[in-house]
Amino acid sequence: MRKQTIIALFTAMMMMTACGNTKVEPSVDENESITTSSETGISNVDESNYGDEQGDVDEQNDSDVEIDVGEQAGADKGNDMDEKSLSDDAANEDVPDVNALQQLYAKAYEYEYMALGYYQDPDDSTSVRDGYVPFDENYRQESTEYLKSGAHGVSIHLYMVRANNATDANAECSRIYKEQLEGRGIDAEFYDAMSFDNDTLALGLCTYQNEKDESVTAFLYSDIRDDGSMYMCAEIELNEAEFDEETPALVNEIDDAYGMTFSTMFQ
Repeated sequence: MRKQTIIALFTAMMMMTACGNTKVEPSVDENESITTSSETGISNVDESNYGDEQGDVDEQNDSDVEIDVGEQAGADKGNDMDEKSLSDDAANEDVPDVNALQQLYAKAYEYEYMALGYYQDPDDSTSVRDGYVPFDENYRQESTEYLKSGAHGVSIHLYMVRANNATDANAECSRIYKEQLEGRGIDAEFYDAMSFDNDTLALGLCTYQNEKDESVTAFLYSDIRDDGSMYMCAEIELNEAEFDEETPALVNEIDDAYGMTFSTMFQ
């Protein structure tokens, strides 16, 4: 896609976003709980419960530690992300590790192409944040500090940053992303971010050619969390060379989960 077209779509998308979109709230029972094993921090999740109903998953173990799922808002702006918190009596060995978070990664029951994954809360090592990412059947959790998954030419990388507003958070996201690209020897073009909703949501744009000389468009998304001192940042990359017939449907679901209009790129 030509750069001029991308910029035009970005501008149009921002105008549509400014008019107001509503983000999805996963319909999960507030009293849902997932029981964990003290050996791994988090046990295997019975995927049979990820159908139309998200039931309780119980492991019968005398040394089990329970993770309580509070109010789940997924990517819904203005609310906390779904946070699974270990009970206060959990020992240090119960802190979720990469393998534990890997086990929680699963297809989001309300979507066809999206997964719900988890990463460690930066302020509480015994709690994790959740986020929507493209579902990858061969997913491997790379770190406890972030969540990254991709499919059909689209990848999403989620992490948290401290900031006073969405613009500052987006600037930090852009700095981190630029450093990543420079480490790969890539010279990218960044465009000024636009903010919305009293600077609680911001979106930036970056375009570049990767190592294979493929055109990549990256949307840098920052959204308020908690009391406004934390922001979720998402690096949403679209690689045209890897698009397939299922990409438009995936992007439609990203629109729904994040309250954006990325699908305008396919119109």
